[in-house]
Amino acid sequence: MISLDLVSPFGLVDARLQLHHAVQIPASFGYAFVKPEPDWSHTSLTWSAQHRALVSSPLNDIRVGLRLADGTLVLISGGKIVASCSLDGKSLESGYQWMADALADADLGVFDKPLIRPDHELPDHPVAEGASFSLAQINAFETLAEWFEFADERLHVVETHHSHTSPVLCWPHHFDVARLVLLSRDADPSKDHSVGVGLSPGDGSYAEPYWYVTHWPSRENAKRPPLPSCGFWRTDGWAGAVLLASSIAHLDAANLADDFLSAAIDASLANIR
Repeated sequence: MISLDLVSPFGLVDARLQLHHAVQIPASFGYAFVKPEPDWSHTSLTWSAQHRALVSSPLNDIRVGLRLADGTLVLISGGKIVASCSLDGKSLESGYQWMADALADADLGVFDKPLIRPDHELPDHPVAEGASFSLAQINAFETLAEWFEFADERLHVVETHHSHTSPVLCWPHHFDVARLVLLSRDADPSKDHSVGVGLSPGDGSYAEPYWYVTHWPSRENAKRPPLPSCGFWRTDGWAGAVLLASSIAHLDAANLADDFLSAAIDASLANIR
């Protein structure tokens, strides 16, 4: 049973920023070792319900990941965690070094080059300047893990209503978990008309987790019908449907999120057909 209200959605900012920087460590595995994809999905991560972690794409049955509830890096082989390291009290540099050493210790002969660190711009936090990670507010980390698990579940429900969808992925740059609803099968997501649907754990737009639904190509005359579950349409800075975590965290979150996503996706698809 997922509990989303252990910590208020407004009390997750510091934990979210720490995890945003920490998740670049498993993402670096994709940059360095996984076959490149045109859409950069080789650097993305997926939610592992088994390990309650965001995990990389595999290479030779090896994955690396970050367990969000306790800020722990994991090395996974054959579906089992074979090495782990808590980031609590350690620096980002120490986390990268542990991951490199753990891969070297795997002794598979394919991890003989350095990790490639993502170079995209990230939000400011002291850990980026060498400060140690701190899990003192452990309940906030556990709550964020719940939001990511919740997002993965609801995004998999989306594919039961739409035939053409992309995988559910977490993108390390923005730290959101999302998928596309496409108008046609086997289309190139970068070219096809599509609807993006996902959950951000919070960012410069909103300091709390929020659902978003956007469509491509955008339309200046897009129709924006009323949305259920306290959802609303945003037009300032970027255009899309939004549902804030604070609107549903203490309620029947699954049904409210599903109702919002269904209505927002249908409205967005109507705007690009």
